[in-house]
Amino acid sequence: ALIRGVVAAELGIAPAEVVLDSSCFDCGKPHGKPRVVGSTLEVSISHSGEWVALAMTDGVPVGIDVEEVRDTEVDGLAGICFSPSELTTFESVPAADRRGAFFTYWARKEAIVKAMGTGFAHGVWIRDVGVVQNSWGRPEVVYSPRGERVRRSCAPPSRRWTWRSCAWPAGAPCGCSKPMPR
Repeated sequence: ALIRGVVAAELGIAPAEVVLDSSCFDCGKPHGKPRVVGSTLEVSISHSGEWVALAMTDGVPVGIDVEEVRDTEVDGLAGICFSPSELTTFESVPAADRRGAFFTYWARKEAIVKAMGTGFAHGVWIRDVGVVQNSWGRPEVVYSPRGERVRRSCAPPSRRWTWRSCAWPAGAPCGCSKPMPR
């Protein structure tokens, strides 16, 4: 309902006229990234606890993730979800700050795979994610799917990705990712 309402307002039509397709890129089942049929609008939605985040662009892939910082043991999760270099960085964070750091980093990863439209369909294959200054002085996502560091997505290969952190009250990390303009 939220996606339909926002898209309808942008297109100047009734929400009932908005057609969404959530077919998976890999298997065709209805659990993929929502796509606005017949439009160049791109959407991404996330929810966690009482938080909801929605991102929309025109003609540019976008991914968003929000994470409620939950009372969970994150050291074990970090060992599964993070690459060796990420884990080293994570372990350098003071123990009292690790829970927030884990969910912030996870929001970055999830925003990137949502923007690419793949999700975690084949596991946590984006193992190493970082944000660097590019030659234009803008943040750029650098990730490593298999140990080699690259500055582009898998499709199209020439795209570089930006990542923005969102400041949410009450400690709910949020990240948004999209390709840089050509």
